[in-house]
Amino acid sequence: MDRLPQEVVTHVASFLEHQKPAVDFGERQKAVSKLPPYATLSRKWQLAIESRTFRSLQCKSSELPTLIHFLTRQPHRKRLLLFLTYDVVLPTYTDNESAKFETAEDMRKNNQAFTYAIHALFQFLKTWDRENDSSLFLDLLDIHSPMDGRHRGPDKYEEDEEQYGLGKRHDLWQHRYEKSLLQLLDHPKLPTLSCVSRFQTCSPSRPIEPNSAIRLTTKLPNVESVTLNLREQPRKDPHVRQQARHGNVEIHPRPFPGFSAVRK
Repeated sequence: MDRLPQEVVTHVASFLEHQKPAVDFGERQKAVSKLPPYATLSRKWQLAIESRTFRSLQCKSSELPTLIHFLTRQPHRKRLLLFLTYDVVLPTYTDNESAKFETAEDMRKNNQAFTYAIHALFQFLKTWDRENDSSLFLDLLDIHSPMDGRHRGPDKYEEDEEQYGLGKRHDLWQHRYEKSLLQLLDHPKLPTLSCVSRFQTCSPSRPIEPNSAIRLTTKLPNVESVTLNLREQPRKDPHVRQQARHGNVEIHPRPFPGFSAVRK
């Protein structure tokens, strides 16, 4: 097998089943790959398998150091990555706090955590020597606290929901943060990334302030397609909504040279 050209090994490996049946972890269906063991057969098999397993990755901000470790220990893996899905994990809160609206201090800590997670990711991607290869699809999939809804885990979520229905638990659920909009701090210090060609914020549990979302896209000079989920929240607070719109109007007219499509 080692005498075969890399192209032939890669073609043979393409017939291998990629995933085991999905496992329900409560938050979402997660499929487990069957491919990694084949990467130990030889160097050519490693390249063939990793061209599939490293093509699309999902990472929580709390797992970013691990991702950095696996991508930097063998530099060729960076070139294989085309789709990166990123989940930002915010500070957790207690059961008692779940029955109270977020305070100004809670919002400040969340903004700091969100900012740190975005800056850390951008700092890492900035180290990639991919100026002539702007091919990365960056998806900011979700932003949540471990105590938000189903992120509590299936057992605790079901128990809390049952106790709430029986009137034995006080819980605001998503209303706890309905007046909160995440802000990206220290925007001028955020590095410019030339390796990102597509960017989207899908349907995060915690909405991003429109001002901050658009400022983030200005750091992607080669981006060709952007999808932003800019929800108007909080609906019950016209002052905050007007403030967010004002910031949006100030930034939106700026040119984005690489755009071929914009959806919001």
